[in-house]
Order: sequence, then C-alpha cells, then structure tokens
Amino acid sequence: MSIQSERLVPTVDFWAWRSLGACQEHPIELFFHSEDTPRGQRRRNEREAVSICGDCPVLQTCRDHALSTGERYGVWGGLTENQRLRILSRSRSLVSVDDVERRAGERHPISAGIFASDLAGSSD
Repeated sequence: MSIQSERLVPTVDFWAWRSLGACQEHPIELFFHSEDTPRGQRRRNEREAVSICGDCPVLQTCRDHALSTGERYGVWGGLTENQRLRILSRSRSLVSVDDVERRAGERHPISAGIFASDLAGSSD
C-alpha cells in the first residue's frame, strides 16, 4: 500500500453519518437554495431546515464537518451559510493571547478569547 493511499478516506465511511441525518427525510431544497430562490422563501426554508436540524442525531458531526471543511452552501448542522461564515471569520480573526501578552509585556486577564472584531467595537 502506498503512503498516498493510506491517507485517503473511503467515501462510504467518510459520509456514513449523513444517512442518519434528520435531513434525509426532507426535500433538499429546504437545505440548499438555488440562485433564483426569492430571499423571503430562502429565509423560510432556512428557518425550517434549522428547526429540522434541532432534532438531528448527527447535528454536531454535521456542524463539525461543515466548519472544518469550510462548507459554503446550504444549512449544515443547524447553521446557515451566513452563520458559518461569521463563525469562520471570527475564528480566523482570533487574537492570540500570546501575541497580546508579548506586545503588552504583561498578562491581561481579558485577552483570552477576544476577537479582533470585539476589539474594534463591532457588535453582532
């Protein structure tokens, strides 16, 4: 077996959790919209999809997958496209506690977990 083939994840095993998803019993259009879907309908579909996800046995696995792979489209793990984008943007903007301490020369108890957007005074 080559080194490269040892790193490959079998597709069936990788996606096995999806067959347990609550979404499997609903139309895909609730979870993924087309470009021509009117905004109001898109929002209604997203709310319904998020509600369905709330009772899903693989919600966390689905959410982890979407966040770790940077899934751009659809509702995954109860999170909409915009919600995931905000989460991922914030995680990339996380101010390192070590960086803050190094620059300041002392410990700042409020530095842990502060986002760059929080420092700029933006609200969400």
